[in-house]
Amino acid sequence: MVFQCQKQSYLKEFETTVVSCTPAELNTALHGKKETLKGFNVILEDTLLFPEGGGQAIKILGTEKGKKKKINLLFLVGNRVLKYAEKSLRVEKALTSLLKNGPEQHVEAVDRLQKSVKLLQKNNLSLLRDLALLTAKNFKSDPNKCKIFVLHRKEGDSEFMNIIANEIVTEVILLFLTVGDEKGAGLFLLAGQVDAVEALGTKVAGILDGKGAGKHGRYQGKANKMSRRPEVEALLQQYVLMKDKKEE
Repeated sequence: MVFQCQKQSYLKEFETTVVSCTPAELNTALHGKKETLKGFNVILEDTLLFPEGGGQAIKILGTEKGKKKKINLLFLVGNRVLKYAEKSLRVEKALTSLLKNGPEQHVEAVDRLQKSVKLLQKNNLSLLRDLALLTAKNFKSDPNKCKIFVLHRKEGDSEFMNIIANEIVTEVILLFLTVGDEKGAGLFLLAGQVDAVEALGTKVAGILDGKGAGKHGRYQGKANKMSRRPEVEALLQQYVLMKDKKEE
């Protein structure tokens, strides 16, 4: 008997007759969990797929959950199998070069690297917290401290800024903290006396080409132009100077 796959190897669809259809089960792994899929063994009178794997290459990739409790079968056919194999080989070679081990050890090596990165991140956060507290302590102990506190820390984060603000906000009229790229995007925090923050918050965000929000003496947000921080500092200095003149 000659099948459709032998007559027209590039045919994508055709009509045929179901010879038999019987209930069946397939033991497989779905998202790392062993599952038994229930379905049917279907035998057709004709087929587009080459028997015994001859002719068109076919690669079953696995299964995934579909809609309405259905299971989707993932597979590649024909030239896509060869392209997939070629791409996989390139990735395997690249990982072998980077990880300095064989393909069978790639997963273990990447797992170790991920754990190391998590540990480094944890240690980095701890150091940043300590640095924030030390920075605040040094400022508070300075007998000649200014009414404005300004600081930029490239590797800092929101927690870093808030720790400093919590420690010294009562010591100054205004404090202006920023983290991130010195000339590009980053985060900012303006804190201090409520009336001062309310008067300057939106102006600071505008100068930095950013957006922010706040209340109770704090205004924080994201900025796109950290290079304009000196303009913000000048604005704060001018505000404090005017405030001092009014109080004289």
